[in-house]
Amino acid sequence: MLLVAITPERAFAGEAEAIAQVLSGGFNYVHLRMPLATTDEARTVMRGIDPALHERITLASHYELINEFGFGGVHLKKGVAIDAKLCKGLRTSQSFHRGDDLVGLDKLSYGFLSPIFDSISKVGYQSAFNVAELRSNSAIAPHLDKLVALGGITASNVAEVKRAGFGGAAMLGYIFAHPDLLDERLKLIKEQLNE
Repeated sequence: MLLVAITPERAFAGEAEAIAQVLSGGFNYVHLRMPLATTDEARTVMRGIDPALHERITLASHYELINEFGFGGVHLKKGVAIDAKLCKGLRTSQSFHRGDDLVGLDKLSYGFLSPIFDSISKVGYQSAFNVAELRSNSAIAPHLDKLVALGGITASNVAEVKRAGFGGAAMLGYIFAHPDLLDERLKLIKEQLNE
């Protein structure tokens, strides 16, 4: 199962080190968000990331920097035009919030479906799905293997996401809200997925 970590909206001290830790701790990719960071702040974080990890980074803002760093993926935002040449040869992803609106998923490497559980990082962002019923949802079930569950994913429910048939799980708040707990949380996730 694919594991994706998504960074917070704002750059934070020690972010490059936390990204390296997440990638060495079993996650496949990290989506760099930072929409509230200036281009210079974003560039500073990006310069701190080991170039050997760049292929496993997906850029979700500051697209103008993708060629400068050679990142491996780009997260496409609905309504934001991005030059098709920019995406050529890169992993692509997009977010979806309704099962009946998975238009374009077939052209992507994967898509995020959220919120699966109540969000940790967005207060009041409540679950929109019943995980137990997803396999019987005619709009979602045929696409589960290409969808990455997002929203409220923790070590305590990641195995449930896997059993539901999702192709992956993405975490933001559980991973980056408490960087001091990162080692412990990465270990717990691994344990839950290996059971």
